[in-house]
Amino acid sequence: MDKKKSVLAIGTLLLATAVFSETGFATSGNDDYKAIIQTPSTQIPSASRYGFFNVQLNPGQTETLPVDLTNLSDHPITIDIKKGVAGTSSMGSVVYTTQKWPAARFNHWQANISDGINLPTDKVTIQPGETSTYKATLTMPEKAITGQIAGGLSFTEENQHHSAAASGKGLALNNTFIYEIAVVAQNNLNPITPKMTIDNVQAENTAGQTAFSVDLKNVSPTFANTVTVDADITGPNGVHYRNKQKMMQFAPNTSINWQVWANGKKVPAGEYKVKVDAYWGKDAAGTYSDADETKFKYHTSYVQQTHISDERAKNLADKDGLAKLKQGLAPIYKVLIAAVLLLVLLGLWFFLVKRREVTLEWLDENNQVVSRESVKASRVRHYDVDLSDNQQVVNADQGKIKLKDRTLIVDGRVHVIYIQTLAR
Repeated sequence: MDKKKSVLAIGTLLLATAVFSETGFATSGNDDYKAIIQTPSTQIPSASRYGFFNVQLNPGQTETLPVDLTNLSDHPITIDIKKGVAGTSSMGSVVYTTQKWPAARFNHWQANISDGINLPTDKVTIQPGETSTYKATLTMPEKAITGQIAGGLSFTEENQHHSAAASGKGLALNNTFIYEIAVVAQNNLNPITPKMTIDNVQAENTAGQTAFSVDLKNVSPTFANTVTVDADITGPNGVHYRNKQKMMQFAPNTSINWQVWANGKKVPAGEYKVKVDAYWGKDAAGTYSDADETKFKYHTSYVQQTHISDERAKNLADKDGLAKLKQGLAPIYKVLIAAVLLLVLLGLWFFLVKRREVTLEWLDENNQVVSRESVKASRVRHYDVDLSDNQQVVNADQGKIKLKDRTLIVDGRVHVIYIQTLAR
C-alpha cells in the first residue's frame, strides 16, 4: 500500500452555510488534538514506522488497535469515532472511513473489514493536556483470506471552530480536521499480483453531463498503486474525446466508473472506436511504457467498436445541461466579451492616448502671473518645455511632474503647472 495514502485530505465547499470545510490529517499548530497509533505486536515489519495499522493475524484472531488521543487545547474536547471499509473514489484515491459505498463498488469481495472492527464507544471526552488511549479491536474473518482487507478509523473533534473571520460580507474559512487512520489486515505475507480490468465503456449522462463511462476494476485482494489510465475515443465527423489520469490508487477488490467527459460537446449518432489503456505498478525496470515513456510492471488495454443510435444521441443531448448552457449562452458570451474588450480599449485610450488641456503659467519672483499658455498632452503624447537655469516648477503635483535635463515633460496628468522665474 502507498504509505502516502494512509492519511487522506478531502476538501468540501459548503455553499449553503458559506463555510469552507477541509478534512484531513490535522497538523496545524492551532489544532486542538492529535491522534497517534500504538504499534501492535502483529504489525508487519515493513509498516512498523508508518502511522497506520497493517497487521498480520490468523483467521478468527482478535487484535487491539490502540490510538493515543491527546488534547492540545486549554478546554475539554469531545472526539467522535467512526469505522469504515476502504473504497476507491471516482477520482482514483482510497477513502478509508468517510464514505458509504454501494455494494456495486466491490467485486470478488472476501470480507467487509468494518464488520470485524469493534468500537467500545463512538465518542470520548478528553480534558486539557491529557492523553486518552482509545482501544478499538479487529477480529479477522473465521475463514482464511487471500491477500488484504482494508478499512479504517476516523477521529473528529466536535464543534471545531478553527475559523479565519471574514471581513465585510466575505466567506469565513473554517478548517474541520479529521484523523483518518487506515487499518489493513492479512493472514500471511504471500505476495499478490495486483490485477486491473476494463470491462465496459458506454456513453451515458452523469451529473447532467454526457460522458463515456469506463468500468475500471481492481479484481485482486491487494492495493493497485500508481495507476495511469489513458482513454482515446474517436467518432463520426472527426469527433474526438480524450482523458488521461495519473497516480491513481485502488483499494483491494474495488471498482469505479471513470469518466471521459464530452465537456459540452455534441455526441453525434454513429460508430465510435474506444481505446483505453491502464498501467500500474510504476517501476523504472518495468516492461510496459505509457505515452510519456513512463515504465510500469503491469498493463491492460481495452479496444471496442460501439454504436450510438439516433435515439440515444438525442437522449444524451436532451439531458446534457452543460451543452445546453454553452449553446444557449454562446451569443451572450460573445456580446459580453466584445463589450469588455471595448471597455478595455476605451479605458486605454482615455488614460493613455486622450490628450488633455494643461495650463502653463509663468510667474515672476513675486509670484505674479506674467504669461499663460494652454497646451494639450497625454501619457503617450507629451509636450516638452525647455526651462532656463533660473526657472523652477512650483505649486504643482510634484509626483506627476517630470524634469529631465532642464526639460519639463508635460503628460496631461495635471491641469495647471506654475513655472517661476527667479531673480538673478
